[in-house]
Amino acid sequence: MPATDTHPESASGDPSYQHWRVSRDIDDIAWLTFDRAGESTNTLHEPAIQELGDILTALAAKPPRGLVLRSGKASGFIAGADVREFDHFTQAADVTAKVREAHAVFATLESLSCPTVAAVEGFCLGGGLELALCCQYIIARDTEGTRIGLPEVNLGIYPGFGGTVRLTERLGATQAMTLMLTGRLLRARAARAMGVIDQCIGRHDSLRWHARKAVLQQRRAKRPGLLARFSHSPPARALLAPILTRKTQEKANPVHYPAPFRLIDNWRQYRGDRTAMFDAEARGIGELMVGQTATHLRRVYFLMERLKSLGKGDDDARIRRVHVIGAGVMGGDIAAWCVAQGLEVTLQDRELQYIEPALKRAGQLFRRRLKTPSAINAAKARLIADVAGDGVARADVVIEAIIEDVAAKQALYRDLEPRMQAH
Repeated sequence: MPATDTHPESASGDPSYQHWRVSRDIDDIAWLTFDRAGESTNTLHEPAIQELGDILTALAAKPPRGLVLRSGKASGFIAGADVREFDHFTQAADVTAKVREAHAVFATLESLSCPTVAAVEGFCLGGGLELALCCQYIIARDTEGTRIGLPEVNLGIYPGFGGTVRLTERLGATQAMTLMLTGRLLRARAARAMGVIDQCIGRHDSLRWHARKAVLQQRRAKRPGLLARFSHSPPARALLAPILTRKTQEKANPVHYPAPFRLIDNWRQYRGDRTAMFDAEARGIGELMVGQTATHLRRVYFLMERLKSLGKGDDDARIRRVHVIGAGVMGGDIAAWCVAQGLEVTLQDRELQYIEPALKRAGQLFRRRLKTPSAINAAKARLIADVAGDGVARADVVIEAIIEDVAAKQALYRDLEPRMQAH
């Protein structure tokens, strides 16, 4: 719940908590507010998860009448895990161990004896949605900025804080797996229609009032229908898994993007055993996160974030042209994303045959995101194959995405530097 939503409950809390505030109101409802210190956006990092575990353990020992989980940031609920922490890991076992620690914290929230409500506005993504799914009831305010989903597949992984278990339980296989496999983000009304959340309120309604009412009335999410429950049975899994795999292969190569296929395999093998599904989720996240695909996609993510920040300056400083060297999966995806943001991009590789697959993938992206023929054609015109590298001299930003070879990169930089614009 953003800080703009007024609340008369006591603001006192344990000063030892750096990222969370805990208070109880006159009705003995506990209000747990996530307000990550030093950041404008809430993301889940290790210290915040550890603090949450301590708070939930104390609440479990002395249960309140109910618990409301909310945000103290005007920017939204929780935007997911802190991606910056991912690069600290080099061993799959270390990742798996941390994921299991988070699983234990989230399980404590799920097992509280009192009613629990997640009050959502703004971004509720990845680990943020997985945390909300541990609550018995989820309310979201229908504002322009509210987006709900599990986009981890875009980082070369899949949901790792219990989302593969709890979302499939809530929605059934078809809808839950589709959301996770595509990384699609939903507006509040669409999330309510699908059953991801339980209540959608108007933009001018009080999120606090509705959350309090849900606690006092002990509301819970509706049980999924018979068909949704049947979708997890062994016969249904045996039937649906090949279909999901085939549809996913139409959009992604298992060699380049293993995460969605690992997710399907985990669901097919372990969905009948909740404990085994959690364990498979943790093991898979560990292996994927330190793999080459996820490492490269994180690099793409950080480059994109950097481009966004560079594009917020005055008109003279704004980026208009980008030159990408290396038309492999990573370079091609960076180029396509830049074009989708309205930039002109020249894409360079040794020969045109190496650029053409990237142009084809970009065309598929444009058709999915831009919809109208005029917008799609305009995007295609802004993505220019450039074997000779002529775009270097005109580019505001040059991005290198060639093979991981130090000598090759050094030689490339020596060739590029005298040809680049002075900034």
